[in-house]
Order: sequence, then structure tokens, then C-alpha cells
Amino acid sequence: MICGEGHLSQPTQESAWAAPLILISVALVAGVLGYYQLFYLPTVAPRVQAVPPFNVTVSIVFGAQLQSQAQNFVPNNVTVVLGNNSMVIWVNQDTVPHTATSDPGAPEAFDTGLFQPGASASIIFTKPGVYKYHCVPHAPWMKDAYVIVKEAPVAKSPGAAGLIPPNLASLLQGFLRALSALAGLPGA
Repeated sequence: MICGEGHLSQPTQESAWAAPLILISVALVAGVLGYYQLFYLPTVAPRVQAVPPFNVTVSIVFGAQLQSQAQNFVPNNVTVVLGNNSMVIWVNQDTVPHTATSDPGAPEAFDTGLFQPGASASIIFTKPGVYKYHCVPHAPWMKDAYVIVKEAPVAKSPGAAGLIPPNLASLLQGFLRALSALAGLPGA
């Protein structure tokens, strides 16, 4: 180092450690932030998936075509959650073809079309609401069944302001202040 009269002085022990400590601290901060951004940062799941991981099955029971049959869609009321189990599968266990067709006023109209005994038909619901439905050929008595579709809970994103949790930010600030004081940098 250069002193007042052009003589070189020996670096102090504290200043000899300043550059390596600064490099180590920058690498440490970059590592912590890199880990947080790449591995720890929570992600937001999509609200609706193309094919939900789970489904709900409704049976059209044997004898459903008979007016005397007390139950025809079993269960006749189901609740599903968008993106989770929002695919409803109707299985025809009867001896005649049936449909599952939305009543007027549903959030979205749907119709499975006629499906034969032993076959199944499915609908993936994409809008929340209450869907009342019936069987077209047997509408006078195969009716008053419901699919209730609920919104999936949405994971909250921290947003730009919350990328670093407050406890991590204060820890890093304290670490940098201590490093600056140790290195003899101004503002410590």
C-alpha cells in the first residue's frame, strides 16, 4: 500500500482477508439465492388439468329404465373439484341404452349421447356450478340427479415482493454487515 510519502507499507492482517471474505460472501449469497430460486420457491399448480388425476363414477343401476325403480343414478348427487376429480364417468349397468344429459340452465351443456348396456361415458367438467341432469329416453323418472362442481383452491404465489422470505433477508443483511465490519469497509 502507498503511504503519504510514496513508501509502500505492509498490508494489515485485516485488509489481507478482505478480498477473500468478500468473494466467499458473494458466493455464499449467490448460492443461497440460487437454491431458493431454483429449488425452494413454491410453484402454483394449474387450476384445471386436461385429464384430472381422479374421477367420480356414477352407476346407472339395473332396472333404471323401469318407472318403479326408486334409484337410477347412484349416487344421484356427486361433488367434484376442478382439476382434481372433475371427470365423471357414468357406467350403464342396465339392460337398455341411457344418456346423461344436462338440464337447461346448466353452467355448460353436456350430453353423453346414448351408451349401451355395459358401456360407460364420461364428461370432464371445466366450470364451477350445479349441473342438474337426466336420461333423455327415460326423462320422466330418470331425473333430478346433480353434479356439483367446485373451484380448486388456488395456491398463493409470493409475488415479486415476497421472493425472499423476511427471515432469510434479515439473516443475509446481518451477515453482510458483519462481513463489511470485519473487512473494515465503510458503512459497516
